[in-house]
Amino acid sequence: MNKIQRFEINTAGRDFAVGDIHGHFTKLQAALDAVQFDPTVDRLFSVGDLVDRGPESADVDTWLAKPWFHAVRG
Repeated sequence: MNKIQRFEINTAGRDFAVGDIHGHFTKLQAALDAVQFDPTVDRLFSVGDLVDRGPESADVDTWLAKPWFHAVRG
């Protein structure tokens, strides 16, 4: 498996980056709603901790399965 994944320029939508979600996926969804995130064309790149002390850490698998959600391992 290739450890580096490259992404083409997103000419159809927008790219967003978020850091340190810490299991607060409802807050993340609210932020995406506020910017009118469109999962059909937009992408979200996540850096930092996905789970930790937040109340929704168990939901991480749901988010990782979304085709527009890309977690960066660092």
